[in-house]
Amino acid sequence: MSILDVSYRFFLNKARTGAVVYKLQTGVAVVCGDPLCEWTEIASVMDEFANFRQRNHLDIAFMGASDAFAKGYAQCKGWTMIEFGTQRALNPQTNTVLLGQAGKRIASQSRQLLNAQKGGIVLGVYTPAVHGTDFQLQASLVAIYEAWRAERNASAGLQAFITVYDLFALPELMTFIYAQSSGGLITGFAAIRQLGDGGYHLDPCIVAPGSPNGMTDLLVVAAMTLLRRAGVSSIGLGIEPSQSLSMENIVGIPGPVAKMARKLYDQTIPHLPIHGKKAFHDKFRPDSSKTSALYLIFPSSVFGLRYLLAMIHLANIGLRKLLLADFKTRVSTGKSKSVVGHT
Repeated sequence: MSILDVSYRFFLNKARTGAVVYKLQTGVAVVCGDPLCEWTEIASVMDEFANFRQRNHLDIAFMGASDAFAKGYAQCKGWTMIEFGTQRALNPQTNTVLLGQAGKRIASQSRQLLNAQKGGIVLGVYTPAVHGTDFQLQASLVAIYEAWRAERNASAGLQAFITVYDLFALPELMTFIYAQSSGGLITGFAAIRQLGDGGYHLDPCIVAPGSPNGMTDLLVVAAMTLLRRAGVSSIGLGIEPSQSLSMENIVGIPGPVAKMARKLYDQTIPHLPIHGKKAFHDKFRPDSSKTSALYLIFPSSVFGLRYLLAMIHLANIGLRKLLLADFKTRVSTGKSKSVVGHT
C-alpha cells in the first residue's frame, strides 16, 4: 500500500497511461513493485522513466517486484535480481477458516467478542465512495493508527517493512471494517484497498493498545466475509521476507559478490521482527496457488553501498539499531564460545 504513503512519488508517462511509484533514497529512485500499466507498455514507461532519471541524475532499484516483471523485463536487461520473499493471499471463496473447517480458536474468540453479554464488540463498514465522508469516524480511525504507530515506535526492538500511511489519500479505493466497543469507542480496524486486477490488499489491520485478545483475528475474518459476499477471490497480505537466501535466489552478479549479498541478508534477517508476521498469516490458511515471488532488482552487477542503504531506508529498518543488534549477537556468541572453551 505504498501509494498511500505521502513520502512516495509518482512518475506519469506522457500519455498518462502508466505510472511508476518510487521513493528517493541516497540518490536512488527505489521503485515499489512493478510499473502501474498494461504489460505491453512496460518497456515504453520504463524508457520514459529512464530519461527522467537521467535528467535528474538518479539511479534505480526495485523492491517487491513481481516474478513476471523480474523474468519478463529485468532479466532480459541483464539486471541483478534477488528473490527475497513472497506475497501470499487469502481466497475468501475457499478459505477453510471462513468455512469453519479450520481455525476453531479464531471462531470461538470471535463469537465471544461479538457476544453482547461478553465482548460486546460491534462491527461496522465504512466505504467513503459509498457512504460519503464521515469526518468523525475518519478522525477516530486515524487516532487509533497513530496510537498504534506510537506504541511500535516506542519499542526498543527493530522494525521492518512498516509503511507510514495517509489512510484517506485514495478514499475511492478504500473500505474499512472497524470494531466498536459497547461504549461506542472505535477499538480497531482493517483497511482493504481495491486493486486493478479485481483483488484487494489488506493493510493495515490494527487494534488500539489494550484491546482484548482475538480482535485482530476478528477483523481479518470480517474482511474475508465481506469480500466473499462480493465475489472477491484474492486478498493480498503484503511482503513476507524469506528467512534466508540460497545462491539460486540471486541472479546477475558474480559468485563472490552473490555470496557476500547472501551472507549480509542472512545476518540481517534474524534481527528483524518478521517471524510473527508469517505465523499470523499462517493462522488464516493462505491459498498456496496465489503465492507469488518478490524481488529486489538492481540495474547492474554492482552491488553498491548506495543501493544497500536505499533498500534499508525503504524497508524502514533502523540502521543504528540493526548494527547494535548484530554487535550484541556477536558479543553474546563470543561469550558462549569462551564459556564452552573453559569447560
